[in-house]
Amino acid sequence: MASITPKRFEIFNINVTAGTAWVTPKLPYQADTLVEVPNQNIRMIILSLHGTGGDANAYYANGKQTVATRAATESSVAGETYVIAPQFFNLDANDISKDEVSGPVLNDVLYWSGGRASGNPSGKLTRAPRSFTIRSFDVMDQLLAQLCNPDIFPNLKVIILKGQSNGGRFLARYAASSPAEDRYARPRGIHVRYVVTDFVSI
Repeated sequence: MASITPKRFEIFNINVTAGTAWVTPKLPYQADTLVEVPNQNIRMIILSLHGTGGDANAYYANGKQTVATRAATESSVAGETYVIAPQFFNLDANDISKDEVSGPVLNDVLYWSGGRASGNPSGKLTRAPRSFTIRSFDVMDQLLAQLCNPDIFPNLKVIILKGQSNGGRFLARYAASSPAEDRYARPRGIHVRYVVTDFVSI
């Protein structure tokens, strides 16, 4: 079971109507630094997307190992690569023991109750009520927009999206349907690669 702590929360500019108010939801993640911290040295980003279990920490560690392996023969890679692992965790609608997160879930943190790999809206269960929902693919769009922000990573050239198991299913569907690459990456000449592994079907 995964755990999350406030230091891994990032507030994205995702405005959704909640009655008469606007809400800015939070998406947990693990990364080298907060995503709003500028770094002109970064030329490559590895985004590692978890499967069932919601363990962003493990997928972040996997991304870091990838960088370390390549840096063994190309030392500049370490300082030029940024690793991030977002956490689209699941709360089970019927069985709390199957939740993908331990500890309290703050009332502005996004979660899903199934269907995140299909772009379904975030959850709003009775035990974790929300006045808003947002599709998982829309959240990923916002994350890519942030990573492609020229004020954050002005020299970025490549983004590698890696998805394993249910994360691979998510990524395959997302790659086929999202306009984010055309909107945010291509205008800056950023090449986006999709690496999908270990899933049975899309």
